[in-house]
Amino acid sequence: MSTFVKYVDEVEITGIVQTGMWTSYDLSSFLQDTSAIGVTIRAFNDTEEMVFGARAVGADKPFASRLLQNYYVDCVVSFGGSGNTIEMQHNNRPVASVKVFVTGEIHDRAALHDVPFRLPNSEPWNTWNDVQVTLIGGDAVGDIAAVIVHLECDSIASAKSFGLREKGSTRGTNGIRREGAAHWYVVGVDENGFYQFFTSGKASAAVHLSFVEIGYILKTGGIVTIDEPIGMALAEQNGSYAAIDFSAEVSSEAFIVGGRWRNPAGDNVERKAFLRATGSAENTSGIKINKGEHSIGSWVGLDADRKAEYQTETAATPVDFYVEWYEELDVIPSELFLWDADTRRVLDASALPTPALDAGSGARSPLEAAPGAPETPIDAEADIETPFDAEAETGPQEP
Repeated sequence: MSTFVKYVDEVEITGIVQTGMWTSYDLSSFLQDTSAIGVTIRAFNDTEEMVFGARAVGADKPFASRLLQNYYVDCVVSFGGSGNTIEMQHNNRPVASVKVFVTGEIHDRAALHDVPFRLPNSEPWNTWNDVQVTLIGGDAVGDIAAVIVHLECDSIASAKSFGLREKGSTRGTNGIRREGAAHWYVVGVDENGFYQFFTSGKASAAVHLSFVEIGYILKTGGIVTIDEPIGMALAEQNGSYAAIDFSAEVSSEAFIVGGRWRNPAGDNVERKAFLRATGSAENTSGIKINKGEHSIGSWVGLDADRKAEYQTETAATPVDFYVEWYEELDVIPSELFLWDADTRRVLDASALPTPALDAGSGARSPLEAAPGAPETPIDAEADIETPFDAEAETGPQEP
C-alpha cells in the first residue's frame, strides 16, 4: 500500500449545506478505499468570495479560510478514529458557489494528528524557526521521513512571505501568501526530527500566517524530499492541457509528485495554473494563482512515463512549478504484487478475486504454488520440462 493515493479524477462531494457552522460529513461513498486514515480535499469557488474550512471531527484547527472567486484551497484532514467522517464549514454565500472534491487519500505509512496544532509563531519575524515533529503513538524520531504542514494566511489583504524546509537546508523562502490562501506541504526532517518555518510577520496583533502540523510520513512510506527545488522552466500553455515531463526531477520509481506553483512578481497579474493526471477529465477552467510572487502547493499522480498534464496562462514572466517531494513505488522482491494502471496503487494479493474452479477441470488459482515443483537446485542437471520452451498457443497474457 502506498502512503498517498492521488485520484486521476477528483470526486465531487455532494450534499454540502450552508450552515455557517462546522458540520459533519461522511465521505465513505466518495472514497476509493475506506481504510484510509485521512483524505485530501480541494475546495473551489466560482461565484464570489466566501469562507471554507475542513478539519478532523472535534478538532479546532485548521481554521476556515477566506476563499476568493476562482481560487482554490487544499486541505489534508485526518479521520481521527471517526470512520470516514470529517467536519466542513462554509458560509456567507449561496451554496452553489462552492465545489468541494476528494482529490486523494492517505494511508497507514503516515500518522495524522487527531487534533492538529498550530506551530508557535511569534517575533522576531523574518527568521527561520526550529520545530521538532510531535510523535504519535509508539513512533520514534528515527522512524520519520517528512512532516505534513498546512499553511493558511489569516490576513484579508496583506501579503506575507513564508518558508518551510528541513533543518540544515539552505533553501530560501517559498514566496508570498495572501488573502486567505490555504494549502499543504510535505517537508523533510533531519535525523533528530527537526524542520523549520519562516514568516515575514503579521499585519496586526491578531492577523498572521498560521502553520498547522497535520502529521508525518514514516521512512517506510517511500517519500523523497528535495532540499533545493529548482523551477522546471515550463513553456506557456494557455487554453489547453499539455504533457509535463517529471522524469528529470524524480526517480524511475516515482508515481506521485508534489511541490509548488510560483507566480513571479513580473507584471503583478493573476495567472491560471493547474496540474492533473494524464488523461484526466478534471475541469479546472478559471482557476488562478494570485499575483505578485504568490506561491501555492500542488500534487499530481504520474503515468508510467512519469508524466502528467499542465495548463498555465500567457505571461511576460511565466508561472513555473518546483518539485519538492515525490513518492516511489514499493519494491517487494519476495512477494507477488500487482498495481492499478489508473491509480498506480499497489494491490495486495489477498484482495484479488480467486477465479471459480470447475469440478474436475484441474484448474488452479493463479495465487497458488504450481504443483510438482522440482526438488533439485535450479542449476542442477535435470530433465525438467518447462512452459517456456514448450509448444503452446500464443495470445494475450496476463502481466
